[in-house]
Amino acid sequence: MEQVFKNGRFYSLGRLGVRCYEAIVVRDGVIQYLGSLDSINPGLGAETIDLGGRMVVPSFTDSHIHFLTFGLSLSSVRLDGLSRAAALEAVAEAHEQCRAGEWVTGRGFNFNLWGDDWPTKGWLDEWAPMSPVVLTAKDGHMIWVNSAALKACGITNETATPLGGEITRDIHGEPTGLFKETAMELVLRHIPEPPLDRCVEAVRLAVAECTAHGITAVHNMEGSLAWRALQEAESRNGPMDFRVWLTAGAENLDNALALGLKTGFGSDRMRFGGIKVFADGALGSRTAAMLKPYEGTENHGLTVTDANEMHRIVAQANGGGIPVAVHAIGDAANRWVLDAIESCGDRSLRNRIEHAQLLSPQDINRFESLGVTASVQPTHCPQDRYMADVHWGKRSRFAYAFRSLLDSGASVAFGSDCPVETCSVLTALYSAVFRRRIDEPDTDSWYPAERITVAEALRAYSVGGAYAAGEELWRGNLLPGMPADFTVLSENILERPELIPDTHVDSVYFSGRQVFQRSA
Repeated sequence: MEQVFKNGRFYSLGRLGVRCYEAIVVRDGVIQYLGSLDSINPGLGAETIDLGGRMVVPSFTDSHIHFLTFGLSLSSVRLDGLSRAAALEAVAEAHEQCRAGEWVTGRGFNFNLWGDDWPTKGWLDEWAPMSPVVLTAKDGHMIWVNSAALKACGITNETATPLGGEITRDIHGEPTGLFKETAMELVLRHIPEPPLDRCVEAVRLAVAECTAHGITAVHNMEGSLAWRALQEAESRNGPMDFRVWLTAGAENLDNALALGLKTGFGSDRMRFGGIKVFADGALGSRTAAMLKPYEGTENHGLTVTDANEMHRIVAQANGGGIPVAVHAIGDAANRWVLDAIESCGDRSLRNRIEHAQLLSPQDINRFESLGVTASVQPTHCPQDRYMADVHWGKRSRFAYAFRSLLDSGASVAFGSDCPVETCSVLTALYSAVFRRRIDEPDTDSWYPAERITVAEALRAYSVGGAYAAGEELWRGNLLPGMPADFTVLSENILERPELIPDTHVDSVYFSGRQVFQRSA
């Protein structure tokens, strides 16, 4: 089938600049031609679609998402942005509705908004005394539980703290209800997995929500349950109008190598990507690994995978043809990951650092020289700005250093870290271009020297994501021979960036098929 999409402003986002076209011709889901409307000679019976003069860009790739977790979160207790009182009331309501002994789970609390006190099990015990409760922090690197959960997991003051984790305790050594990094597994392993039917439905919900934001491809940073859910969803419903690049945890590296898996194995809809590794924690939980302590403390954060083990994983994975995608937030963690890739990495592979939130100026140029993609999430920048100023101080000059990374020649791919942050691409674009929160338009840009242009931000959300997955030769842009995956926006934000907050995703196409249309 041939289609002619006309009366649009079609933007191709190449390294050498942005090119705009009046129309494109698509045959059997693949772009055949871009050019002026006068130069097109459609075949007999070609379908013509008039886009009303709107802006059209390559559909977006979210290069860092927790896809199944996001889908499941859409039907669980949501604590994002809630005050302490409102969060506890939400937990109490869920507690009242659950069956005896059933776990109450929730996600998104941000205790940094609640003052100086760290949450305790006592707060939850008052509101939810009977059933075990486990709540995941906004950054995903800490959980908060009640006494019933501690009892269900057999956790006492005798429970040892695992390497790379922390159990907060009172002066008597009693757990207070907070578990950080690897210590979270002491609780999480006791929570029953959600039924496969619920996971399949969660995949459907996540696809629909992402597509509504113009996203048709994601890089998923989850484990085996997500793999099973995605495969089951495809088995039941057929191939999705969506592309997923999957990672496997470092604990599965030996299995992947034994099977002979290499990056790219799979189909154009679902492919194996690389090995996910955690170097450190996060800013919100004060577990990101730092070269110097957090402001006013002696805390350097936590090491989840130390330098020696990081070298071993990089050497083993790259030696087997598998790139690594390493979570590193603090400047110390980013340095030892770069050291490992420099020492024993294969630069022909698309190794990546996920987040790269705080960098030493000495390490910025190393991304390009080592061929490491900076997989970053622009919405974190303004959302974390006040917290970063408190805990990182003047070091924040090189936090979320998008301009510096691009100027160094580094490959940059944008994502959301959803459900930690919203998957709204327009919110992320605003964050990268203006470096302030989209709901705080009158505030100053935070370290404005690190602002980037709309074109650069759009490229990081399309071409950059395809490059990070090794797919730039066949998708990620509007070019002949590539799938007709594109997003239609209500405003031309390249010409008027200030309109980003008022812009909508009007429609989305996947291989030439419309998969989303905004309601009037």
